[in-house]
Amino acid sequence: PGDESEAALALLRGYLAEVRPNSPSWLEAPERLDAVAHLQLPLQTVQHLELLATSRTGKREGSLLGAIDHTHTAGGARLLRSLVLAPLADRRAIDVRLGAVAALHGDRPLREEIRGSCKQLCDVARVAARCAAGMAAPRELAALRETLGALPQLQIAVGQMAEMSLGLNAIAVDLGDTEALAAHLRSALADNPRTVVADGGVIRGGFDPQLDELTELCERSQDWMARYEAQERQKSGLATARVAYNSQSGYAIELGRSRADDVPAHWRRKQTLKHVERFTTPELLEFERKMLSAEQERQAREGALYRELLAGVAQEGALLRRVARALDDLDVFAALAHLAAAHGWMRPVLVDQPLVWLRACRHPVLEVLMPQGQFVANDVALAPPGAQLPGLPVLEVEAAQLLLITGPNMAGKSTLMRQV
Repeated sequence: PGDESEAALALLRGYLAEVRPNSPSWLEAPERLDAVAHLQLPLQTVQHLELLATSRTGKREGSLLGAIDHTHTAGGARLLRSLVLAPLADRRAIDVRLGAVAALHGDRPLREEIRGSCKQLCDVARVAARCAAGMAAPRELAALRETLGALPQLQIAVGQMAEMSLGLNAIAVDLGDTEALAAHLRSALADNPRTVVADGGVIRGGFDPQLDELTELCERSQDWMARYEAQERQKSGLATARVAYNSQSGYAIELGRSRADDVPAHWRRKQTLKHVERFTTPELLEFERKMLSAEQERQAREGALYRELLAGVAQEGALLRRVARALDDLDVFAALAHLAAAHGWMRPVLVDQPLVWLRACRHPVLEVLMPQGQFVANDVALAPPGAQLPGLPVLEVEAAQLLLITGPNMAGKSTLMRQV
């Protein structure tokens, strides 16, 4: 297995070197899943238990993940999927997660506040990676800015339960230290940036004096065109003439074809269309040259500033990855707490003995698909004969280390095995 994983990793690195030459600078180092800390589930087990998709239709609906996924963020959904595929087997890690879920389960108002905040969060890990690769769009940065701006209030909410849970305390700590990056994004990025940097309106006015000057020059073009149009109308006596800009033909004086023979001598014919003639003048040509130069300079300056902004965000990659992991954990914990509250699930008691002791156990998928109250709960005791631990309820079934499940078709044999 070690040789196979190293070969697969080498192939992946070779592919990334070809399609993303700079990827080592923004990808985290690969980590091997600890066989002790996680259960290793074979593909056949994943398919048989229908953890991700049903075996009959191949759809997510009807699978375990489809039944328990109440996450609100993309990162939380990814984390929950990974936990289903590689369940925790480390006692301490499981206790930390159960403690966080229990704390959130016990405070519904705070849990709902946190889940409401999660709905507004962007995919921090994805945006951070795209910034590191120089590919993030302006609106992705705007979404990151809004997410970072919401973290102080979210940190306060989580901090109210930090003393009740090691997991929530760690999240509250990891959500800090983002104020400087959030402030930088607020000062540099426009409130509602356009989709494409070249279109302008991405960098906030007042952030860069040189860009402001070029932008003002470009925006003043409308005032100049209005003044020049009034001037040419007065000189020529052609009240219907108008100065307009077209992305294909540039700046021109437009006039109906019926008056085309009445134009002054300094107007030069530029283009003939079906209903209008377009003309230019030495003054208009000079203005167009200045505007095109100013627009090119503006685009170049704004593009350079935006690339600097991406690079600045990329430098905070470690911070953003830490925040992303904290938000993923928080979303999963809150979603599981919501699930437990909605369906009356109980916190399991972990013991250091080889037993499974279930009272009134229900199938999580069927309970969602069936009308409420129709599923018949089961007691299950998989343990050495005569096992009884303090604090565990007395079950109506006898403990055994091996159960032989029999019955006719559709009697629920697979259901019982899967829910255990």
